[in-house]
Amino acid sequence: MELFPGVNIPVLCSQCSDYPCVKSCPINALSVDDKTGAVIVDESKCDGCGVCIVSCPAKALKLHPAKRKVIVCDLCGGSPRCVEVCNSLGFNALRLVTKYADIAKAYATDPLKFHELIMEKLMGGQHVRLLE
Repeated sequence: MELFPGVNIPVLCSQCSDYPCVKSCPINALSVDDKTGAVIVDESKCDGCGVCIVSCPAKALKLHPAKRKVIVCDLCGGSPRCVEVCNSLGFNALRLVTKYADIAKAYATDPLKFHELIMEKLMGGQHVRLLE
């Protein structure tokens, strides 16, 4: 999600307990990684219909503009690069938590609330208001 020009914040999968996106896919192109709990897209099956996108309460699934396939964070197989890069740059705004951690503390059900929390961390605790 682009907050303002040049500042993009990821919309993360909340790893819902019932995975409505996976259940809604009419061609079974989505699955759940047993190790990470991440939603995995089988691009060879995905036809880009968007049913899973609509069913995602976190609005974390998007349609790749060129491939016309669904994309979602797959946690890079268990070692997310965004966490590594963010922390290596000294921001320390991201951390990897297990699927079974207290999800309410790790993610917000409203993507904008999550972005507000990340921006507060990045901006040193200053009050941040999202531009519409």
